[in-house]
Amino acid sequence: MPTRIDIPTATSSGMSSLEEMQRLKAEIWAADYVPPALRRRRDRGRRLMAGLPKIVAEGDSWFSYPVGLDVLDQLRANWGYSIERVAEAGDTLENMVYGTKLRRDFTRKPAGLVEVLDKIRQQPPDVVLFSGGGNDVAGDELLRYLNHSSAPSSVGGTRWLRQDVWNEALTQMEASIQVFAQAIWAVAPKLPIVMHGYANPVPDGRAVINAPFGFRFIGPWMRPAFAEKGYTDWRKTEPWVAQLLGDYNRMLAHVAADSGGRFIYVDVRKAVSRDDWANELHPTNAGFKAVAGMIHRVLQKLP
Repeated sequence: MPTRIDIPTATSSGMSSLEEMQRLKAEIWAADYVPPALRRRRDRGRRLMAGLPKIVAEGDSWFSYPVGLDVLDQLRANWGYSIERVAEAGDTLENMVYGTKLRRDFTRKPAGLVEVLDKIRQQPPDVVLFSGGGNDVAGDELLRYLNHSSAPSSVGGTRWLRQDVWNEALTQMEASIQVFAQAIWAVAPKLPIVMHGYANPVPDGRAVINAPFGFRFIGPWMRPAFAEKGYTDWRKTEPWVAQLLGDYNRMLAHVAADSGGRFIYVDVRKAVSRDDWANELHPTNAGFKAVAGMIHRVLQKLP
């Protein structure tokens, strides 16, 4: 298993590990950034970058992860893509598409989709990248899908999943994705949308930051939910998480099959191994790079 992220310590540069990560991210997203692999090619390297598809990206922490190099960071760092990012860690599909967050005066904040459409109208991209659904499966949402191990309906803990609730949740997730896509195609009918699924995480209780004496910050998201419902052996729940993610990935494949080629689903489950998880929801930098590599190959095949 990968080493967990503990309380940030000073690096050789004198900055904490989190400060060093923010410095690296700022460098990657600088306007004049050129990936190391292209720097020796000079003018040709810049021409290669200029020929890449222009991206608008909406998503969750896989597109906006402050303590690691997420998918968009990796696309920028390794290939130099031009990316307009509309992403927020912890975001749900419902908030991205409809807007569920409120200001202090109870007025609604606009959905991320609104900003995506504005960017498409202002400067049409070549592709929209979409990352969503992980927060609709894990955390507080996960509790809704689970039978308590002691409940009669769980039959001694063997029927852990409230199948009817889960099926309805999948239906709602698919509907949100369809609304997102149709809104984009109403503005730009031929604009391709590329959406990745999720690999199978390890529900072992690791958070983003793991402090001494068992204190954890930002997560974990899955082991607590299973434990609250009476399933305290996380190893037993690992294949259950894979089952939920399998259903979610199949739903995305179904959306893609019905899209006439405009919605492209990327199955990243083989890209992220069991050892490539930094915590319960986020891959290591190497894991994110592998996911970005799969997306890069898809982008290279766009007409």
